[in-house]
Amino acid sequence: KKRKRTSIAAMEKRALEAYFAIEPRPSSEKIAIIAEKLDLQKNVVR
Repeated sequence: KKRKRTSIAAMEKRALEAYFAIEPRPSSEKIAIIAEKLDLQKNVVR
């Protein structure tokens, strides 16, 4: 079953773009930390 597409706020999007600009392929642990900071699910950040 497909999950619904997540809408990301502009501020969250800028934060994610900044993280991924610094580290394009973060580890699973770093993705979990980013998700926690932005209050998003890990699979949304991934």
